[in-house]
Amino acid sequence: MFVLCTTEEHKVPETIVSRCTRVGFVKAGKDEVIKSLSKVVEGEGLKLEEGVLELLAESVDGSFREGHKLLEQLASFGKEVSLKRVEEILGSVRGGEVKQVAQLLISGKTKLVLEKLESMEKGGVDWSNFAEKLLDYVRGQLKAKYGIGKVEIEAEIERLRVVTMLVARACGEIKTAVVPALPLEMVAVELDREVEISGGSVRVAKEQKVEINKTEEKREEMSEKGRDEIKADMVQVREKVSLDEVMSKWDEVIKSLSPLNHSVAGLLRSCRPKRVENHFLVIEAYYKFHKEQLEQETRRRMLEETLKREVGLPAVKFVLGEKAVRAAKVMEEHDNITAPEKDDKLVEAVEDVFGVEV
Repeated sequence: MFVLCTTEEHKVPETIVSRCTRVGFVKAGKDEVIKSLSKVVEGEGLKLEEGVLELLAESVDGSFREGHKLLEQLASFGKEVSLKRVEEILGSVRGGEVKQVAQLLISGKTKLVLEKLESMEKGGVDWSNFAEKLLDYVRGQLKAKYGIGKVEIEAEIERLRVVTMLVARACGEIKTAVVPALPLEMVAVELDREVEISGGSVRVAKEQKVEINKTEEKREEMSEKGRDEIKADMVQVREKVSLDEVMSKWDEVIKSLSPLNHSVAGLLRSCRPKRVENHFLVIEAYYKFHKEQLEQETRRRMLEETLKREVGLPAVKFVLGEKAVRAAKVMEEHDNITAPEKDDKLVEAVEDVFGVEV
């Protein structure tokens, strides 16, 4: 008899699955982890401050082994375990801080959010852990609006949806961010720019609100041609942009992207603008991996917004350079491939993305 274990059942071939008896093991709940840790506390004669077990159970994500390992580490400091000591080891924060930041984000109090995040940074915090807890909380409040859970923050569903999406994006970016707190700070800034226009679902920057209102007052008096001109002006799209203009501002585009997403800026350093087609900027990527990464929806949209602001082009397309195409053909024709020569642009991109010297 064979015992097969996996966390990715969908990858097991059907021919094997059909010959097996499946036994599923679900993730342990918070109460189960607390019960397990309580036995260790009793057996070792530990004295725990109220809330310690709950915090440990929340931080181990259902892992009994991780929970026991942390408890053993805490016990090495003495028989008495304080909540403060646990937070120091976990780099964790109290649930009240998560709720406080969530409330400030949802209510659009940007300055207070930034001040709170700065205070937390000085005190030392695991930003990945905090962001995950923040995401779990705002997601829970969004679900509560549909009757799943308890509503603790009064807010419109659309507002909660936007906050949840931005925090979820920040969770992914924190792991690669040069400044770990930056993705969450950008969430606060982006939410500050979000304004609902009465009678529609368009969201625009606060500084544009007065301009939009003036445009709406005159809209009925203007011809169709005039409306098109206003619309073009609002999205900052220019009729004709030459490749030379793009090249002259390319470094500025990369510089503007760097604080938003260091990886995108690094990838673009190994690419080059190739030509302008109507309102599209065609960008040549020398490596298939770079092309695929830049074509991801969030990264592409971020680049397009920056290009529209800096150059006046609203859209991009990516193509593989001749070097990459030739390399792909060689890979198909030969089994043994010799290492390519050192590419200075690729090295520069790697150094920029990962903050190392090659």
